[in-house]
Amino acid sequence: MKRPSGWADLLSFTRASSCPTSISFFAAVVLAIGGFSIASAEGPDEQSGPALDAAAVEGTSPKKADESDKAESPSAEADAAGESPAPGMVTRLQQEIVKGLRRRGIYERFDRFRRYADWQLRSTAARYTGSEVKGNCRLKWYEHLFRNPLLAVGEAEQFTRLLHKAVLDDHEGLGRVLATAAEKLDLKQRKPRKFTEVDSPEQALEVIKRALTDAQLAYCKALSPLDKREIRQLTDNLYPILTGQARVGHALRSNSTGRRMCDLMEKLDRRAMHDAVEVLIPIADPRLLEQLAAMTDDETVTIAGVGGGMVGRIDTPSGAILIGGRQKNTYRLDKMPGVGVVIDLGGDDVYYEGSVALKRPVLIIIDLDGNDAYEGTKPGVQGSAILGVSMLLDCAGDDVYRARDVAQGSCIAGAGILIDYAGNDVYVGIRRVQGQAMGGTGILIDRNGNDRYHAALWAQGMGGPLGFGLLDDLDGKDHYYCGGMYLNSYLDDDNPTPGYEGWGQGMGGGLRGVANGGIGVILDGGGDDLYEYD
Repeated sequence: MKRPSGWADLLSFTRASSCPTSISFFAAVVLAIGGFSIASAEGPDEQSGPALDAAAVEGTSPKKADESDKAESPSAEADAAGESPAPGMVTRLQQEIVKGLRRRGIYERFDRFRRYADWQLRSTAARYTGSEVKGNCRLKWYEHLFRNPLLAVGEAEQFTRLLHKAVLDDHEGLGRVLATAAEKLDLKQRKPRKFTEVDSPEQALEVIKRALTDAQLAYCKALSPLDKREIRQLTDNLYPILTGQARVGHALRSNSTGRRMCDLMEKLDRRAMHDAVEVLIPIADPRLLEQLAAMTDDETVTIAGVGGGMVGRIDTPSGAILIGGRQKNTYRLDKMPGVGVVIDLGGDDVYYEGSVALKRPVLIIIDLDGNDAYEGTKPGVQGSAILGVSMLLDCAGDDVYRARDVAQGSCIAGAGILIDYAGNDVYVGIRRVQGQAMGGTGILIDRNGNDRYHAALWAQGMGGPLGFGLLDDLDGKDHYYCGGMYLNSYLDDDNPTPGYEGWGQGMGGGLRGVANGGIGVILDGGGDDLYEYD
């Protein structure tokens, strides 16, 4: 089987032999635990587990279920995002399923199956059971939906609708998105952050300084439960074990080391790591970005690692803040290890690398204008992090993002956010890219433009163990492709189905024999879009 020619040139997008989809509001949510199977020869006692409340699904009393043909009205809180009939349609679907089970006389058999699933969850709740089925990294929402499968479609529809509605609401909505991620990742929520009115470039810079410091402090707290040996284990193994050495979507080369990585990610103060990205929310305020864009660039200084004139450098205890002018600049970010923030006022700029990890745990990039190029070969770049926190905001221009692994709003044990506000953009990566998360939160939001997304594995709204991954493209004629590089690992004489590993476009996936999966979401708010996978 030939690899699609699109991988010969990462900017050329090919058409695979899959079915294209064109819809105005697309939402996919999948929660999974790696390798979970209920095809066991032994089952539970029929009375184990709570009975399903059919009336809650039907929206009516059991006696009147067959008499009701009217779906419930959409809730008021679910309006203004997506197709307005969708909530009522999902309610009607749930009602029809229950009525169909009753008409066929198999409802009790289905309820027995549901109790069986409940038993399986309880019997595999241990962190390690000696098999591939275990409770390690298993999220409460997954357990809830697995025990109540008839409720899953409705809850997923409401969840994605409200998530998309939050994304539409700029930086305050981003706060609600992160609060939602915290809830789904079983982290303690806190009250929404209050935003300070910004009326000048100087005030905007003060907000950025404060956010950088707060992020650094929260990051230190996140690592505090680990000793130096454990931190070194994460630093040395997170990328190679969980990504670099892997060629199969559902499995790792070393299960024992993979389990160790997941155990250490659970030991982190995950709430503090989430705080470290929440404190960056004020930076995404459009009013703050407008104030930054009003800065003058009369002064020119020379800074090592930067090609082109710079407006200035501000040194803070938490890292330096660089301000670039409106001409073309080239930033070699890994040659500037002490820099925590880059603000570029305009020009067609080029950013090389910018990896975020233990040596530089927090990095913020704000590009206010221009057709920019982001180039990376190392993991943890372009609004992504490995054991760190990163944010990239690009306000305007037709931009190109090219990377390999853990890039473009992704993370392993941390948080990564990429927001592109306007322009026809291109995103190209290989593994764990474009709104992917493992052990944290990864978000890619593109607010406008006709965009193209190309990835091979674990991408485009993918949640791994303890991960919340989101890709939300709000508008434009977009093209999504996932696959084409790693051959289907299930391919053999008994299963001759051709194709490639993909594991993307709105899915949660665990790692077989290692840990349960997380939450992956892909949303598209408008335009005639094409979704391809192979």
